[in-house]
Amino acid sequence: MTLGITHRRRMPIVLLVTLGALLGLAPAPVSTLARGHPRARCQLVPSTWAPSLDQVRSDVEAKVKAEKNPPQQLLTQMSQNLADLRDAQLLIAYLQLMQMLDAAGQETLFAEQTRWLDTRAAAAQASVTSKGGTLGPLEYSGAFGTITDERLAELRQRLQRQRNITAERKERNTP
Repeated sequence: MTLGITHRRRMPIVLLVTLGALLGLAPAPVSTLARGHPRARCQLVPSTWAPSLDQVRSDVEAKVKAEKNPPQQLLTQMSQNLADLRDAQLLIAYLQLMQMLDAAGQETLFAEQTRWLDTRAAAAQASVTSKGGTLGPLEYSGAFGTITDERLAELRQRLQRQRNITAERKERNTP
């Protein structure tokens, strides 16, 4: 079964809600966490942990390259798989950054990410030039992945800056 473009646009939101529910955060919105909810200091993702999704991404890319004249359906499926892997990496970076921020920073990042998720789907859709054709889903997932990569790089830079700030604070407070 091939997912339609409309269904794929909702996948990141569904993924975030599902992950939040699994982690027990769904009943506690960010505003509740900001007021000192007992789970406010809960570390969701260890700062040293990042699943090896780059290897999976390389394997998917290698599978496509190994095919001589791959069928359109395979290209579309692999492109969507790569976009989903990028989205998972983005979620991990987002959660790691979120847990390093104070309540105000969490509120700001949550609102920013929500707006970004809304614009990503629209931007990916706008990049589709093959309207009504079989190339449309491939173009959509390719743009979706590229847009996600840009946001991932941005969040990783911010995460690194935050880690540097935390390390500097620890150095200043040690005798």
